Formats: sequence, C-alpha cells, structure tokens
Amino acid sequence: MQLFNNYRNTARICSGLATLLMVLSLFAVTALAVEEGKLSVTAEGVTASRAVFHMHPDEKIRNGDYIAKQMVHPDYWHYSLYSKDFALAMEVIRTFRQTICYYVNARTKHMDEILEAAGKNGIKSRW
Repeated sequence: MQLFNNYRNTARICSGLATLLMVLSLFAVTALAVEEGKLSVTAEGVTASRAVFHMHPDEKIRNGDYIAKQMVHPDYWHYSLYSKDFALAMEVIRTFRQTICYYVNARTKHMDEILEAAGKNGIKSRW
C-alpha cells in the first residue's frame, strides 16, 4: 500500500509540474515579443546583413537594397559585430562562420526579385 501511495504522490507532483510548465509556456511568447515602440533585434540584424551584402563586389551575391544601410540604427552598428565597412564586416562573418548571413541574403534577394516581378507585371488583388 505504501508503494501505491508513493507512486500516486509522484504522479500528482509530475502532473502539477507539467501543468505549471504548460501555463508558463503560454507566457513565454509574450515575453519574447517586441515591446511597442522598440526595435526588433532580428529585424535590425537582417537589415544590417542586407546592408553589408549590398556592398558585396560579386554581382551574383550583391543585393539591390541601397537603403538598408541608412535604416540601421547607429547604435546597432556600434554594439553589434557588423560594421559599415564591408571588409571588416566580411572578416567578422568569416571569423565567426556566420553562414546564416548568406542564407538571409539569398532568401531576401529572392523575395525582392519576386516583388519586383509582381510590380512590373501589375499586382492583382484577390478582393
């Protein structure tokens, strides 16, 4: 009987912990959301990456985002590892093996091409 009670208590504790974790996970999303009036760090990181890759000498890699450099807050340039200087920024990317930057550039360049083509062909509304 004692074994059954220990099992029951353990089951209750585990059930309570699982419930607590589920409730806490509901608040995790709001904790990670960008506060009103604040900048999204990931959005600014993508913008900085686009600014760096706009300076790339290889046309196949370079994106056409000529305004990204002006969109990045000066504090971001100061506190992040990226730099407005292309050579220094690429040195950081190579040193820390930030290959995600190439993916972000390719993805956003592809989306830019789709939007540009849609604009040239006339954007049709579904409504």
